[in-house]
Amino acid sequence: MFASQSQAKRFFANKIIAQAALENINLSEAEGKMLLFSESDPEFILDPAIVARFDTEISEQDYEIKVTDLLQRAYKHDIESDCNAQDIYRKAYEVLRQGDHYLQVMIDQAIGRKVRFGFISDLRLELLLKIGRFALLLMSGIISIILALGIVFAYFMDQSRSSFDMTLLEVEAPLLGGLGIFLIYSWLRKR
Repeated sequence: MFASQSQAKRFFANKIIAQAALENINLSEAEGKMLLFSESDPEFILDPAIVARFDTEISEQDYEIKVTDLLQRAYKHDIESDCNAQDIYRKAYEVLRQGDHYLQVMIDQAIGRKVRFGFISDLRLELLLKIGRFALLLMSGIISIILALGIVFAYFMDQSRSSFDMTLLEVEAPLLGGLGIFLIYSWLRKR
């Protein structure tokens, strides 16, 4: 997908520039070119005039905050509108990390953790959901069935049956058993 660090860097730069245009935020020519600044990219040619102009237009700190904010919003928009976006960002990030690029500083601040650990976080969330479903549905279902069977067993073992015992046997035992079967069935469907 990204054959070079330059392609990965341009991917992020284009996302930032597009978000700035969407929000009517001015990115000067110098600010746009500084998105591509790199000490390790052979395709990047340093223009001292652009660097000098950049230094007079905006402080490095303000620029990094501006770009970080734009990238966060672009990422959020893309993730919400495209289910494959996180994977694309992750691949671009992995390729870009092979070199030394100024844009990496802002990517790390904006979305670095999400693109590095997003997949792992997704796996953890899925595991927690499975454990929750197991505990809530399957275990509750099994306990309900055991309680229903306990009521039936206690009824037949007790020689003195009262009307209360009949209510337990006729109403509560089937309800608990039915609830247990429903919960187990729900768990099986969700697996």
